[in-house]
Amino acid sequence: MKISIKLIAISILFFIVSCGSVTKVTGFWNEKTELRQTYKKIGIIAVTSYIQNRQIVESKFAERFRINGYEAVECSKFLTPEIMKHKNKSEIANLLKKNNIDGFLIVSVLDIKESEHYVPGSQQYYPRTYYNNYYDYYYYQYDRVYTEGYYEKSVQVFLESNFYNVKSEKLISTIQTETANPADISDLADSFSNTIVKVLVENGVVKKVQSNTKSLK
Repeated sequence: MKISIKLIAISILFFIVSCGSVTKVTGFWNEKTELRQTYKKIGIIAVTSYIQNRQIVESKFAERFRINGYEAVECSKFLTPEIMKHKNKSEIANLLKKNNIDGFLIVSVLDIKESEHYVPGSQQYYPRTYYNNYYDYYYYQYDRVYTEGYYEKSVQVFLESNFYNVKSEKLISTIQTETANPADISDLADSFSNTIVKVLVENGVVKKVQSNTKSLK
């Protein structure tokens, strides 16, 4: 996949991923003494200055949690950039409690790395038919066709997700992930959120709630 540096700078300063790409877990920790708690409502906040990216990511996470039986909300609806700039802990805590949020997930970018490798060209031969007269023909030459090589860019996006208990303010779990070859913020959010919610549920960080809706694979 060919991706220019300019495209990355403009479109994916938060995070992106190619269509159908997979997010893999590179690091995981949880607080074993606080596992399998049932959270009534989970709030999601994405750390980025790009409002549209934040809304897309938070929306995808909220959707994933709901599919798995949890009530979830995008915190961009009430934790506005203006409020977050104040860095007022009490104000943020009060807003979380006011919205009945007892589980809080913060997602952020750790790093975006680019690499480039050369894809060599290929060459093939095909016969050109030369007609000497109307009943004789023969191959007189094989034309050499050369396809030029090119440079292919690859991008790895490294993300971190921290899950907190709002009441105790304790970190319950932290997950680090890697997603390769970014192209679209929505696709990344879909892949990333699917992986994170699955890890949180399967490892007992949050107690799985029975849902009548079939989980996404």
